[in-house]
Amino acid sequence: MDQNSIDYYKICIDSILCQDNQCQKEHQRAYFGLCVKFLQMNQDWENEQQEEDQEDDSNKKFKDEKCQDQNCQLWHLNLNEIQLSLSMDSSILGIFPNNLCKTLNCDKKACILIHKEWAQNICLNYIINGCRKKKCPFNHRKWKELREIAEKISQISFINPEELCMKQDNCDCGKHMDILSQYCIAYLKGWCPNKVCNKQHVDWDQIELKSNKLLPCTNQYYKYNKSFDEMLKEGEMQLLCETVQLHRFKQELQQCNTIDVVFIMDLTGSMSPWKNEMQNTIVNIINEFQQSIKGYSVRVGFVGYRDFCDKNEQISYRNLTHNIDQIIDYISKLEAKGGGDEAEDIVGGFEQAMKLNISRNPESLLCTFLIADSPCHGEKYHELDSDDYKYKMPEKYLEKVLEKYKDIKKKNFLCCVKISDTTDIMFKKMKEAFPFITITVKKQPKELSELVKFTLHQSLKQSQMIPQEQKKKMFYKASFQQFKLFVDQNSYDQQNKVNFWEEFAEHVLRNARKGQTGLEVQIDNSEFSTNNDVNFKTQIVKAFDAINNQFIILKFPKIIQENFLKNQHNEQEIKIAELQAESRFYSSSYAFQMAYFFNQKSFKSKDIPLIFYVLPTLYKLDKPLYGMTTIYGETFIDIQYLFQKYSNKNVRFEKYTTNFCSSDQEFYYYSVFSHFSYIESGGLFVIADLQGCDNIFSDPSIQTKKNRIKIEKDGQPIYILDVDDTNMKENGIEIFLQQQHEQCSLYCTELKLSREDFKQKQIIQDKSQWKRKQHISGICHLCNQFAEINLDEVQNQKIDFNLKCNLCLSEQNYQQELQCRCCQQYFKIEVQIKVRLVTNINICNECKGKCFDINQHHCYYCKNKCKKMVTYITIQQKQHLICKRGQEYLQQLKCYKCGSIYNFDKLIPIEKYKFGQYLCCDKQ
Repeated sequence: MDQNSIDYYKICIDSILCQDNQCQKEHQRAYFGLCVKFLQMNQDWENEQQEEDQEDDSNKKFKDEKCQDQNCQLWHLNLNEIQLSLSMDSSILGIFPNNLCKTLNCDKKACILIHKEWAQNICLNYIINGCRKKKCPFNHRKWKELREIAEKISQISFINPEELCMKQDNCDCGKHMDILSQYCIAYLKGWCPNKVCNKQHVDWDQIELKSNKLLPCTNQYYKYNKSFDEMLKEGEMQLLCETVQLHRFKQELQQCNTIDVVFIMDLTGSMSPWKNEMQNTIVNIINEFQQSIKGYSVRVGFVGYRDFCDKNEQISYRNLTHNIDQIIDYISKLEAKGGGDEAEDIVGGFEQAMKLNISRNPESLLCTFLIADSPCHGEKYHELDSDDYKYKMPEKYLEKVLEKYKDIKKKNFLCCVKISDTTDIMFKKMKEAFPFITITVKKQPKELSELVKFTLHQSLKQSQMIPQEQKKKMFYKASFQQFKLFVDQNSYDQQNKVNFWEEFAEHVLRNARKGQTGLEVQIDNSEFSTNNDVNFKTQIVKAFDAINNQFIILKFPKIIQENFLKNQHNEQEIKIAELQAESRFYSSSYAFQMAYFFNQKSFKSKDIPLIFYVLPTLYKLDKPLYGMTTIYGETFIDIQYLFQKYSNKNVRFEKYTTNFCSSDQEFYYYSVFSHFSYIESGGLFVIADLQGCDNIFSDPSIQTKKNRIKIEKDGQPIYILDVDDTNMKENGIEIFLQQQHEQCSLYCTELKLSREDFKQKQIIQDKSQWKRKQHISGICHLCNQFAEINLDEVQNQKIDFNLKCNLCLSEQNYQQELQCRCCQQYFKIEVQIKVRLVTNINICNECKGKCFDINQHHCYYCKNKCKKMVTYITIQQKQHLICKRGQEYLQQLKCYKCGSIYNFDKLIPIEKYKFGQYLCCDKQ
């Protein structure tokens, strides 16, 4: 529409918000969001210029930038700019750029402008004028890209208002649809000037197409008939990742709004009044706090400590729980006693607190209260004489454990309740190590209640001021190959073990879950401290896998990234790294499968810990990441502060064994898994280099017999586990037999593992045992994500050695009815299966098995390949495949000239079919 011919004094300044039903002005939505007064000023100026002689001043321009209202928040576009903004092809589903809200993260409450999901936080200035800000807080997207996104999420996907004709009478253009005849097409397009109209005024996304019989099959199948390659165009990659993450984040919202409250309390004799006050008042404190902060979930945990001399009663604890009464009942059964000297084991209390089931969600809040009347051991922390370990404690041992405790999460607050002056020096040292720390003035037991309530409110308020860290991200298309567990135990038991494991690599390749996905890769990964440690050779990058609906970490040699950034990488170096990625995938697959068999044998024992490996996936990217297109990925375990590896011993990430000649004595019991792998594989290999956090392992090193485990690659056999440079082959196996596993653990004996091939054949037992906890960590066998449950709940699950995360547990009995996107029929599926396998969403089992042959023929109109839906019909002596819904639609078509019913006498072209245009041959 030519804006130069418009009289802007005829346009209502309130546009579609006008409340005056008698208003005689025009109300086109196209002008909504524009300052009409400013357009009138511009128009007056233009008229004045035309009346004057312009020979000498032909370059004059309208100089005003705003209307006279300084508070006006509408768009101030001049007549030249509005010509572009309001061109007939510039709307999206009837919405123009100037209609949209231009406020970042608008709360919508007082805003009069239009808000659309597809235009949230989009830089409209970039679209209309061309934004030149270097650090614009909005997203820069082309209007064409937004159109594609909006049309994909529109409920009516086979047509859009921009394609329709506004003429109402005697128009044979073919751009009219009977099913939309009740609606004002001009209004749908944004150009109806009438306040009151003889047709319905509704927005495009409010249209209800009630009669499915009249819809072409292209409408019903449109959003499903695209291949995944088509869905993953460059401009849509970010949307795909963000959309799938949205579903996941909705599940995790409750975890995000979790407040974990941990009480670390001295339980020696002098603390009896404080213990009594806590058990008498803490329920009311937490309940009052919970009621005052709607939308948050509060859990409480407890750690009580005494001193080294108290031995078995040195540490008492209870995991975090929503059941506060359970915590109080536990505390009430404890006795304030013992202690020996005046200094106490405060560090032991913090070390135990780190092992609690603290929320892994990075946005949740942790608030810890230290209630102590005595300092920790060590001459640096007090001036007491009564300290049996005054000169025996390591340098800065308190500060080191506090730094680890601080790193548990970003929103981490510590309140130290001062009871006596003896803790002053210690508190001062703690303040240097812990940023969000509060040290109270001297308190009495009766003041505990108000102190806790005040501190919780302050911590919550302060946490809300901590900005979320913005990560630099890149988006990739990728094909993936994900390990699929072999679970047929009966078949396995009947096979020769050596043959099974020799051929298992081919099984991995043949049966892996394969598909295509979108990856959102975080380029800066400061949370992985090993990335900056020169002692570690592996770079770790966090990513989100959209189709497998999970966070992962990508691993590759650090030297690859370093050389790439220096522009010094070479093809041979990258080729080796990519081959190592494949080898790593197979090694992790072997370890994952072996852990499954191990758990089957050991789960009946209450003493032997379950062992889990992270799920491996091999990705092939559509474009290089630091020069590589083949890259290894595995399940991201959200316990970064625990899952780390350092050269010293005081860490939560542990190397339980090595490839060489030793096993960590404290964790010697884990070597039962290495022993088991050797026996179970018939001596073919041993899984060494056990490392991880608690019972979740990663990065296995498998010592194999040379040239025994192979796959076919590019038509050539390759011994894939031999590629791993930590595999010392027969020598590595020999080291394990002769040196590393000189003694069997208690658990080797319990599983009756043979020592026939060992140098020391006589069973000598190592007495180290698994330190039982109140919770166990593992990998959920349904969603492959981190799972952590209380041990007393394991029995209730009744799932043998398989773990289910809390989300899957809560939804295991809930089934949702879905419509199959292939055959359109309804079927039921468990919610957590739907969430985990996005590749299978809305596809029933029958269609999964029959309808996804890439070479299969499809419906001529909608591309539907469903064998239950498509049949051949004869038109003009030729066979055409048309789905049932398409045939039903055709049977109702009438010639728009004479009204004759379509009789399959001619094949209607796709574009005419879409609009229901049929014209008889004899009436042309």
